[in-house]
Amino acid sequence: MKSGTPGCVTLSDIFGGCGIPTDPVAFSGPVEHSNCYQEKEETLMNNLIWFLIIGAVAGWIAGQLMKGGGFGVIGNIIVGIIGAFVGGWVFGLLGISAGGNLIGALITSVIGACLLLFIVGLIKKA
Repeated sequence: MKSGTPGCVTLSDIFGGCGIPTDPVAFSGPVEHSNCYQEKEETLMNNLIWFLIIGAVAGWIAGQLMKGGGFGVIGNIIVGIIGAFVGGWVFGLLGISAGGNLIGALITSVIGACLLLFIVGLIKKA
């Protein structure tokens, strides 16, 4: 956030760099078409696709390590995604970071998915 009232988000924070005027006083005409929204939408879609791919791979790896088999594509994605949240939470508690890249996300997701499967296995036995 930029200077101003603490805790307030300005138009510059939201639209900065998109070619959209952020100062209402300076606005004096029509806004030119900007590809900023399209670029953000494409980035969001790419991130979602990578999120699902990492979830599927992490779920499959965790299934191989903990159970001896995968859970099908949808099951792997679900286990991997939940595992990513579990792994991120546990790593945060421990002050550990696996890095902000693809491999780090995969490692975090696999470890979290293994922890998830371990806990589910304990609950099933009880």
